[in-house]
Amino acid sequence: MGKEDAVLNLPTNPSLSMTLNHLRTWVEIECGHSVAGDISWVPEMPAHSEMSSRLPPSVPKLSGAGVERIVKHAHWVRNAVSEIFPAYGLVPAKHSSLQIKTANTFPAASGIASSASSFAAVTLATALISSEDMDSFKSLWKDKSIGPRFRRDLAQVSRQGSGSSCRSFEGPWVFWKDAIASPVESSLPDMTDLVVLISSDSKEISSSQAHAMVKSSPLWQGRVDRAQGRVR
Repeated sequence: MGKEDAVLNLPTNPSLSMTLNHLRTWVEIECGHSVAGDISWVPEMPAHSEMSSRLPPSVPKLSGAGVERIVKHAHWVRNAVSEIFPAYGLVPAKHSSLQIKTANTFPAASGIASSASSFAAVTLATALISSEDMDSFKSLWKDKSIGPRFRRDLAQVSRQGSGSSCRSFEGPWVFWKDAIASPVESSLPDMTDLVVLISSDSKEISSSQAHAMVKSSPLWQGRVDRAQGRVR
């Protein structure tokens, strides 16, 4: 908890996380005929999401501010990748209007990193559709030599929308320090994470609020040093 830089979404201390396979976000983006570059979020189920998931997905109930946050981030991603793509031989597609549909296999704003999953998925989908050659994008994503650097660049773009989303581009274990989230090699066997939902209600305090409030805690002093010592 806590941000070193609230604008860049940089954490106050490093952390180790586990990326979950089945708590996921589905994103579908359709291009419109307009070249004005308008982007909108549509509260509809993405195609094929129900058939491709072990857990039943549902469309999140987003507030006006939540919709604006996603739309703003999609604009940010489209502009950012136009600068990233040339370094990888990708050509940015011409801007057209986009319609975004999302669904989660878990409740939004319930405290289990829905923003991390959502913004990572929106970042990847927007970046993919912003490539003139999507097959080359997919090949690059999976490339063993260049792929990790490419994913890391996109993760840093995603971090602008939700800090913890930068960890969702790798897994199962990810180490996040400052601006970089990197996969961690582990000799541990495959593990199962059990999530028990006792309520799907939205949490009363958002993560952004909590990051600011935690610094007023009497236990905050020394916490950063303790956290850094535990991940070494």
